[in-house]
Amino acid sequence: MLKKRSTALICAITLAGGAIVCTPAAELPTVSAAGTVTKAEGTSSSNTIDISSHYYDNQDKTVKSYLYESGKNTLTRVEYTGSALIAEDIDMTTGKLIKSRTLDMPLSLFGGFYSGKDYNFVVTGESNSAESNDNKILAVTRYSKDFKSSKNVYLYGRNTYIPFDAGSCRMTEAGGKLYIHTCHEMYQSSDGNHHQANMTFMIDKSSMTILDSYYDVMNLGYGYVSHSFNQFIQSDGEKIYRVDHGDAHPRGVSFTSVD
Repeated sequence: MLKKRSTALICAITLAGGAIVCTPAAELPTVSAAGTVTKAEGTSSSNTIDISSHYYDNQDKTVKSYLYESGKNTLTRVEYTGSALIAEDIDMTTGKLIKSRTLDMPLSLFGGFYSGKDYNFVVTGESNSAESNDNKILAVTRYSKDFKSSKNVYLYGRNTYIPFDAGSCRMTEAGGKLYIHTCHEMYQSSDGNHHQANMTFMIDKSSMTILDSYYDVMNLGYGYVSHSFNQFIQSDGEKIYRVDHGDAHPRGVSFTSVD
C-alpha cells in the first residue's frame, strides 16, 4: 500500500507557495461556432482583490487560479472566483479571449485544479459536521482536455471534519494514477479538539477508482504531518515526492518519497 512504502526525512529548507494571478482585459472578443468574432467581457479575477494571497504567515489556503498552455498559441485560465469555476481559452499572440465556460462543482468547497497529460482534474469538498462516514467529503472530477465530458468519484467520511482547512491541495500523476496531497480538520479527538493534518489519495485515472489513501493519525514514516499548513507533490516518473510545512509533528519541513 502507498502508506507502507514511504520513507521520510526532515529538511532545513523553505519552499514558497505560488499561484498565478490572471487579470483579463475589460473587453475581449469571443469566436462563435461560425467563426464570427464578437466582443465579450472576460470574467473578472477575484485575485485582484488580494494580489499576494498565495503568500501566507502561519497557514496556506487553496490556490484559486491557474494558467497552462493548452495548444499552439493558446493559454487556458482556470479560476474559482468565489461564486463560479470558470475555464477560459486565451490567444497567446493577441491576449484575446477565445472561449469561456462555467464548470460544475459537485461539492461546494473548491480544492484545486490539475492539468494532466490526458485529462484535467478538479477537486472539490464538503464539510462534515456530523462526522459521518456516509457523508461526501471530497469529489474528484475528471474532465476531457476540452472540458466537454466529465466523470466524478466521491470520497466519504475519511476522518474529515473540514477538508482543505489551513492548507492547500496539489496534485501530480504517474503510471496512470492521479495523486492528491491535501489536508483536513479531523474528527474530534479525545482532547475535544479537531486537529488538522495532511492526507493523500491515489486514484486510477482511467477507471476513476480509489486505489489507496491515508487520512488517519499516523506517524512521519507514513508521510503523516500534523499540523500541515502547506502541501506539495511532484513525480519524476519513478517516485512520488511530498513536502509539508509542519507545525507540530514534526515542526519543520517534511520531505517524503513514495515508490
